[in-house]
Amino acid sequence: MYLLVDFENVRSGGLRGVDYLEEGDYLTIFFSDAACKCENRYLEEIERSGCDFDTCKLQRVGKNGLDFYIATRVGEFYGTGHKDRIAIISKDKGYKAVRDYWDAWLPANHRIIISPSVE
Repeated sequence: MYLLVDFENVRSGGLRGVDYLEEGDYLTIFFSDAACKCENRYLEEIERSGCDFDTCKLQRVGKNGLDFYIATRVGEFYGTGHKDRIAIISKDKGYKAVRDYWDAWLPANHRIIISPSVE
């Protein structure tokens, strides 16, 4: 599974459940200067999981900037042929538009999950 975390929106609470990650999972944390501090215990759990992990920092401050980054990453992921399921970790209801778009292209068992935490 590929998890995309809107850290500006969910902060460290969105990482609750990272202890369920395992090798073969992907996790990207999208953050900005407004939200750049994470509880160390979650980072330690991510490291122990063996998942592929990266971060992406917002370059220019702007309304919904991280949302656009995440939507772009979803398109990049599926556009390069990946077939894994995606979970967007956010409380932002705007991601339903991303899910609605991809629902037309993905099999039912690969539809995008939107959740306030990894858990």
